[in-house]
Amino acid sequence: MKNYGLLIALLLLSIGLFGQEPPAPVQEEASPAPLVEIEAEFNFQPFPGGYLGVWEGELKIYAADGLKQSVPMELDISPIDDSTFTYTIIYGEDREAGKRDYLLRKGKEGSNHWVIDEQDGILLDNFYVGGILHGPFIVMGSQLYSQLERRGMHLHYSIASGSSKSFRESGTTTEVKGEEQRIDVEAFKIGSYQMAVLKRRE
Repeated sequence: MKNYGLLIALLLLSIGLFGQEPPAPVQEEASPAPLVEIEAEFNFQPFPGGYLGVWEGELKIYAADGLKQSVPMELDISPIDDSTFTYTIIYGEDREAGKRDYLLRKGKEGSNHWVIDEQDGILLDNFYVGGILHGPFIVMGSQLYSQLERRGMHLHYSIASGSSKSFRESGTTTEVKGEEQRIDVEAFKIGSYQMAVLKRRE
C-alpha cells in the first residue's frame, strides 16, 4: 500500500528540488522584469469583448519529428447580437475552400460557457477559465484540445490532438478513511500540434 506523501516526495526529488545548494544571492542588475510588465503581457481579457476583431497570422502544424506545414490563418470574431458572435476561420490561400463559417454562442452553464456552432449539427462546448478559452472534444477516434488566449496585442491559438485510446494504463493504491482504494490512471499520446500567433488587422 502506498500513500501520496511518498509519491510527492519522489516527484520533488526527481525535479531537483531536494539536495540543492542554497541559491546564490540575486545581483541587482540581474533582477527580473517588474511584475507589472509580466502581468501586462498575460492580463486576462474579458471574453469575448477583448477578442473581437479580425486576426491574422501563420498556422504552424507540427508532428513528433518537427514542423510539417505552415499556412495563412484568419480568425474573425464579430458581434451579431448580445449572445452570438461570428467565429469564422480561414485556413490557407484559397479563402473559399479554407473557410469555416462557425458561430460562437453564449452557453447555458455559466458566464464562462461558450459553444462553437459549426452550423451543421456539430456543437463544441468551450469554457473560459484562467484567461483561456478551452475546448476539449473527441471525434472519430481522435481526442483534441483547443485553446484560445489573448496575450498582449496577440491571440494565441492552438490545438493538440492524438488518439482517444489510452496510450498507457497504470495505477496505485492509497488509504482513504482507513480503507485501501485503487487509483487508476490513463495517459494519452499527443500526435500533432497546431499553433498560431495572430495579430489584429488594423
